[in-house]
Amino acid sequence: MDNPAYSAFASAYPTSARQIRNLARMEEAISSLCFPSFFEPVSVLENIGSAGSQRLLGPMAPAINGWRRHIAYGTISRIRALTEPVIQHLVDGKLTIASILQRTILENAGRAALAIERLTDCSKKASWDDLRTVIPKSLFGTCMTALEDTIFDGFWEPTAERPGKVGRLLDALERLAGTSDASGQSFFSGLYAFLCDLAHASQRANQSYCRVLETTADGWTVQYQWREDAGGDAIEGALKSTLRCIQAGYGASAMLLAWDFAESPDGLVWHGLSTENAGWIWENLLDPSLVFG
Repeated sequence: MDNPAYSAFASAYPTSARQIRNLARMEEAISSLCFPSFFEPVSVLENIGSAGSQRLLGPMAPAINGWRRHIAYGTISRIRALTEPVIQHLVDGKLTIASILQRTILENAGRAALAIERLTDCSKKASWDDLRTVIPKSLFGTCMTALEDTIFDGFWEPTAERPGKVGRLLDALERLAGTSDASGQSFFSGLYAFLCDLAHASQRANQSYCRVLETTADGWTVQYQWREDAGGDAIEGALKSTLRCIQAGYGASAMLLAWDFAESPDGLVWHGLSTENAGWIWENLLDPSLVFG
């Protein structure tokens, strides 16, 4: 295995060596789709700066083609850049730091899952009008929308609008992965809540840095330390949950890249996910047995 962090994890946790090999396999598969150049058209928008959502005007084919590639390639790049640091932090026993990065992986995967879900829904109705608001929100959505009287006032942009709610990303992930349907329990919503606790200023996140020196009937004598205590089961569990997020992000991105759109005198023409593409994505990216088998 060429990646030192992956090799170190497989050596430290032999029972997870198969998952590490499958991670490398998923990365090789998704890399085969990356990164051809593509055309991005100028976005013509209405409702800029208003309280409502911005709306895309003009031909849809070039806009959808540019948007789906931005979402797919951006997701792949971001997840790939974050994966090795997550694995390395897990090898080093830094569970809370790895969890902060894993949360970012999950959110990026959710953005891609929501994009392919909205694209598929529009194709079923043969109506693409909903994407005229979805595309600007997912491309221009930002938390930097209220910068007046701050030191970042100069970073304000007229196209800035609030991004989609995280709950919608999580719901799209659940539907993409089918976890609720298969087990009757959600996976990504509970995982996200746990990762948020570890990312925020919470005592749950700090607890692993605090050890109990003595227990009495009246209470405990405790002491904080520079490094956290993380058990092997927690480390291997974090690996599996991270891989599930990576699967979803890569799988949704590959689906987005499988579509294509063109304009014709009769309107928008599109080609969706073929049976062959779907089979390849399942076998190489989305099959749960790659993580849990």
